[in-house]
Amino acid sequence: MIELLGGIAIGGVAMYFAKDTIFPNTKKANEAKSQTDALFAENERIAKRNKELERQVEDLQAENSRIKKEAKKQIDDQDDLEDSVSRMKREIRSLQLQNEELQKTIQEYKATCDTLQAQNSLLKEKLDA
Repeated sequence: MIELLGGIAIGGVAMYFAKDTIFPNTKKANEAKSQTDALFAENERIAKRNKELERQVEDLQAENSRIKKEAKKQIDDQDDLEDSVSRMKREIRSLQLQNEELQKTIQEYKATCDTLQAQNSLLKEKLDA
């Protein structure tokens, strides 16, 4: 019996020293699993961040499109206003020319009226005399 106990004791000591040699993969497997788990968690975090950034990009692209449309509308409105201003300037110039012509005509009518009044006065004097 002592031999049996001695054999078990020697076997236990031998197993203690030989466990790294016999079962080397368990420690490495645990390290590899923990590294894999860490990488998986990091990958999930990065994927979540990537989706969030993609949503932000989509939102910014939509905002950019809206701003471009608004800018185009403002440019079109400005072009329309410039066209209106050009038409109004032409109309004002035309009206100024008409006004100058009418002023000349009025001056001619006044001169004719003064001449006719002078002739009328002469004729009245001749009639009275």
